[in-house]
Amino acid sequence: MAKELFRAVQTAEEKAEIILQDAQNEARELLKTVEADIAANERDMALKHRAMFQQAMDEKRRSISERIAANAPQVKASQAESLSQAKGRLAEAAAHIVERVWDDGNR
Repeated sequence: MAKELFRAVQTAEEKAEIILQDAQNEARELLKTVEADIAANERDMALKHRAMFQQAMDEKRRSISERIAANAPQVKASQAESLSQAKGRLAEAAAHIVERVWDDGNR
């Protein structure tokens, strides 16, 4: 009877060990699955953030292009005015250079 009791306890311990090992294996598999899901989620979030950033950059680029296009006539007018002023002073500048060289020589 003692031997039967001992064998019953031993059998129960073996079953408990098997159950424990199965539980550990399931826990490892569950952990691997969770880690893979987390990594996939992080990749998805990174892609979404990248897309949002790209969209924001495209919107800024479009906004700045519109501002440049809106200011282009004023800039062109300002450049044309500066150019005409420079052309108006060109004869005076040339005369001044010639006079300076004529008076001072090659110093």
